[in-house]
Amino acid sequence: MHHLSKIIPFFTFSNFHICKFDTISSTQDELKNILKKIGKIPEFSVISAGFQTAGKGRMNRKWLAEKNQNALFSFVTYPGMHVNRLELLYQQAAVAIISALVHYADIRPVIKYPNDILVQGRKLAGILIDTAIHKNKIEHAVIGMGVNINQTKFDRSLHAVSLLEITGKKNNPATWIERIVNQYIGISKLPPETIFETYVYFWNQAGKKKGIISGDTKIAGEIKAIRNDRIFLKTKTGILSFPVKEVKAWV
Repeated sequence: MHHLSKIIPFFTFSNFHICKFDTISSTQDELKNILKKIGKIPEFSVISAGFQTAGKGRMNRKWLAEKNQNALFSFVTYPGMHVNRLELLYQQAAVAIISALVHYADIRPVIKYPNDILVQGRKLAGILIDTAIHKNKIEHAVIGMGVNINQTKFDRSLHAVSLLEITGKKNNPATWIERIVNQYIGISKLPPETIFETYVYFWNQAGKKKGIISGDTKIAGEIKAIRNDRIFLKTKTGILSFPVKEVKAWV
C-alpha cells in the first residue's frame, strides 16, 4: 500500500443501525422525514437504497445510478456546532470517503470542492448535507453520499467512474457503506485542525501544498481555511483570500 495510508486516519468498526430499502425516492428525503415524524433517533443511523427514483446532489441536481450497483445512503449526526462551522461537516465526510478508498482500495482520490471525490479526473462519489438549525447551532445533519461501485455505463456529461472500472474488481455496495460510515464516526472525533489538514492534502491534487496557483501566478503560503466558497492563504504579507474554484493547488 502506498504512503497515503500513513497520512489518512483509519478506524475499526463501530456499531450503527442500517435500514435498507430496495427502491426509494431518496435516502436523504426518507431520513429527513423520519426525523420530522419521530424526532431524535440513534446517531449515525443509516438509510440505504438499491435504487433511488429521485436521487439528488447539491443544488437539486439529479443523481443517476443503476439499481443495486452503487452505495447510496444517508446517515444522521448531531454535531451541535455553530452554523458557521458547516464546512467541517463536508470536510469530515470527504475525508471519511477518502480514508475508506485509500485503505480498502489502495487508490489515490482527490477532493473537488465542495462535495465531489474524483479519481483519475472523474467523479467517483458525491456528498449532500442537509441541516436543522436552532439558535445558530446545527441540531442535526443528514449526510447523504453516493459512491459509484459496480456501475460501468454513465452519461458522458457526468464524467463519472466506478470502483469496478478503477480496480477491475466487483464490490459489495453494503460493505462500502459500512466502511465509510465507520470512518466518518472515527474522523468526527478528531480535532478539526487534523481533519482540515487531511482535507487540504487531498484538495484539488493529492500532496503537501506549497500554496495556490491563481491564473499563471504561484502564491506561496499556508492554506488556513476553505469556507463559503473561498480559500484563505496565510502569506508573508498577510492573509489572502480567493474564490476556491478559481485557483489550483501548488504541490
